[in-house]
Amino acid sequence: MALLVDESPSVAASAGRIQGAVEEFAKHFLPGDRATIGAFSHVVRLDPALSDRPGELVPGLLASRPRYPSGTALWDALDAGRAALMNESGRRVVLVLTDADDNCSVTEPVEASVRVLRDGVMVYAIGVRGNSGLPVQELRPLTRDTGGFYFELRRDDDLGPTLARVADELHRQYLIGFAPVALDGKPHGLRVETKRAGLTVRARRPRG
Repeated sequence: MALLVDESPSVAASAGRIQGAVEEFAKHFLPGDRATIGAFSHVVRLDPALSDRPGELVPGLLASRPRYPSGTALWDALDAGRAALMNESGRRVVLVLTDADDNCSVTEPVEASVRVLRDGVMVYAIGVRGNSGLPVQELRPLTRDTGGFYFELRRDDDLGPTLARVADELHRQYLIGFAPVALDGKPHGLRVETKRAGLTVRARRPRG
């Protein structure tokens, strides 16, 4: 996982609860989980090396939060998270906490989305309302298409339960596939239905 926290001035009012939620989320990592934790404002601060003790990365990261210049480089952050996971095997996830108000990324949303989908990286996003609304026109569809999810919180909502839900979901996912009798070189659909009411099936959008 690459976990990226929005530290721009627009979410300054929520900085304390974001920090507490990230520290709590780090406790949900299990043996074998590997992650890097970074932050972004006008620039992205992310060590691409993954750690098997990601909780130890949190205090130093949050203690060195820059204040100025202001800005939110959300799409640069997503692309940096994807790049950090590019050579990893198994399931790869980028999780961002942000007000989604990008205003200074060098990377275009379409470019970042294409690369994330190409590399098979799941994107989860938690929208934390800042000084304005949550412009998620590109972010919400990207989480859906990668098999992840977008959570939108109000200004005073507790982040802890949402992050705990993400951790629980990631530790309980299944890979479903099938072996065809013969290969015909054509794409085929796979329909998954649940018998229990209230469940939702999410899957990565097929490439091509």
